[in-house]
Amino acid sequence: MEVEKAPVRLAHAPAFEAPVAEAQLAELHRAMRATFSPRAASTALAAAGRRAAMELLRPIPAAERERRLNLPRTTATAILLAFLRRQSGRFAAERRFTARGGLHPVLVIAANPLCDPPTRGERVCAWHEALFETLFQALVSPDARVRETTCLALGDSECRFEVTFGGG
Repeated sequence: MEVEKAPVRLAHAPAFEAPVAEAQLAELHRAMRATFSPRAASTALAAAGRRAAMELLRPIPAAERERRLNLPRTTATAILLAFLRRQSGRFAAERRFTARGGLHPVLVIAANPLCDPPTRGERVCAWHEALFETLFQALVSPDARVRETTCLALGDSECRFEVTFGGG
């Protein structure tokens, strides 16, 4: 039976005001995976991804967020994907992020430095998964779910995230 270490809690979490250097972020992810069990690292990285999403949402007034939730899903998705493309330097190098909208949105990060080196057989993109899911829930639909379906850490050609709505 694997014993998990208690999560570390910061008294004052650092703000997400300026992008962290990609190499530093990758090193932090590697250190988390090396220090904690895969489950504990994923839990902590997912919490950090949700916090990063909230920081990206902060400049958007609550009334605007509510208005977007009332738009048709494909329209709200198109607006969010345009936002993600503009902000992609904060979570993936711009040339590495692509997204397709429609009824079944797909987000792709190629050459994701957070997956280097490859792992012992687990997906490692809990941070991205939580970031994208939080943004979709806040700006498109509260029932949005994002799941990573391929991961560079497993030897796949890209990290691919698929969005579903209503449990589907």
